[in-house]
Amino acid sequence: MGYLENFVQIPLKDAEGTRVPFKLWPVQRDLIHSLSGRDVVVKDSQQGITSSISGDFLIGTFVPDTTTVIMAHKGQTTERLLHRVQVMYESIPEAMKPEIDHNSNTELRFPKINSVSYVVTAREEVAGRGEPIQQLLLSECAFYVPEARRKVVIPALQRVPRGGRVVMESTPNGEDPILWSEAQKALIGTSNFKLHVLLWWANPDNWLDANYPNLPKLDREGIEDTYDERERQLVELQNLPSAQIRWRRWKIREAEELFFQEHPEG
Repeated sequence: MGYLENFVQIPLKDAEGTRVPFKLWPVQRDLIHSLSGRDVVVKDSQQGITSSISGDFLIGTFVPDTTTVIMAHKGQTTERLLHRVQVMYESIPEAMKPEIDHNSNTELRFPKINSVSYVVTAREEVAGRGEPIQQLLLSECAFYVPEARRKVVIPALQRVPRGGRVVMESTPNGEDPILWSEAQKALIGTSNFKLHVLLWWANPDNWLDANYPNLPKLDREGIEDTYDERERQLVELQNLPSAQIRWRRWKIREAEELFFQEHPEG
């Protein structure tokens, strides 16, 4: 954790071309601290969970003889995920990281310590076969093609030793056969995985002040007088400020019924 925050940099989301130290949000830090080795994470979108786990797994790949696999739901995403890891690696001071000898669109290889990190898609039937996997990240796994569970995910899980690490993470996607299924088993105590549910208000970016452009009058000053029953529940039970209720209304207007998929609230 300290290594990640002290030596790794990431692009600043709102300032193109600017990189800043990877200072974890509380929701990211709490999740990494609570990982058990076998974890399923139901998350809000844009919480940076994939980035934080990818960074944590990158540092884990600096341990000799470690294979890290990041599985994406589609081919285009694999390049973005590996590029994100490459940016993190390049930001680390030379004296603090192992040398790399192979840098492609799919993998980073560290020959002197016999470690490798690579990205595959859930459509590749050979993903995860033929070698042990010490770290396996199933990113946005609720959006894998239906046959991926049997053809790719289960075979990949068999390559992870008892001391290895597996994280399944995704925003929800209905009753999918991977995330939803494993989360349901975890809820009734029949899963090998620990369940983590990260609700939208844990994201420090999810708020709007009263001066945000184009907000309806009801969402500006005095918004508290217009709360509906669900909003009052969220304020009372979760102690949410009006800025977060304002953001919730704004996003519901934008995403309509898909809000509750992209931004779970229990």
